[in-house]
Amino acid sequence: MTTDRRPLCDPNAVRLWAAPLLTRANATGIIPPAGSRTWCALPDTDPRKAAAVVLAALTRLQENTPNAISARLAAQHDETERVCRERTRSASHDMSAAQAWGSAIGPTYRELARRRLLRSSIPCGHTGCRVLVEFVHPLPDELAARLPDLSSVRCPEHLHPAVPKPLALHGSTPAVTRLGVAA
Repeated sequence: MTTDRRPLCDPNAVRLWAAPLLTRANATGIIPPAGSRTWCALPDTDPRKAAAVVLAALTRLQENTPNAISARLAAQHDETERVCRERTRSASHDMSAAQAWGSAIGPTYRELARRRLLRSSIPCGHTGCRVLVEFVHPLPDELAARLPDLSSVRCPEHLHPAVPKPLALHGSTPAVTRLGVAA
C-alpha cells in the first residue's frame, strides 16, 4: 500500500468556504497581494489582509492539483520537444550546407559510365608472355600502372590454362578416359 505524502485537497471546497470572506473584502476595496507593501500597511482588522492570505492559499492549492501538475508537465514537454525539433532542423540544414552531396551519395551514372570505358594495355601476367591485354577498369592509366598485382591479367592463350582440351563425346572414347583417368 502506498501513501501519498501530500493529502488530496479540494480547492473548490476551500473556495466555497472562503467566498463570504472574499466578498466582504472586495466590498472594502482592492485586495493587495499578500506580503506586498500595501498589504503590510493594512491594519490587522482589515478584511482585505486576511483575504489576501486566503487568495494565496487558494492559488497554492490550485497549482498542486493533479490536473494542474499534469498540465504544467505537458507544457514543459511540448516546449522541450519544440526546441529539440528546432535544433535538429537547424543542425540538419547546417550539415546539408557543409556537405558536398555529389560525393556523399556516390558517383553519378555518367561518372560510372565513363569509368567503365577506361582501358589500359597491360602485358600478360603469365611468365615470359609479351602479349598486351586490354584491361577494363575504373582507374585512370597513371593509377592502373601502379596497381600492385597485375599477375591476374592474362591474354586469351593463358586465360584458362588448367582447362583440358575438349573431350570427345558420343562414345568415341571410354568413359574413364573422358573423365581424365587412364583405364
